[in-house]
Amino acid sequence: EYHFQRVRNTIKNEIARVISESDDTRLRGVTITDVKLSRDLRNCTVYYSVIGDEKDKVRAKHALESAADYIRVQ
Repeated sequence: EYHFQRVRNTIKNEIARVISESDDTRLRGVTITDVKLSRDLRNCTVYYSVIGDEKDKVRAKHALESAADYIRVQ
């Protein structure tokens, strides 16, 4: 269980780091709030919050979707 939590926290922190280092202005105000992993560690669901209005939330969602492959390999 400790190893699982450590992996989960590492993934959460790395995703947050990649987003914070991004030049994409649509990702400003995005905070990674949680990461859920499957028991086999093959699948990951990332939860996030966005500071801003509905337009900012839609922009951030699109930015995260388009950056997903990049984030995976970082």
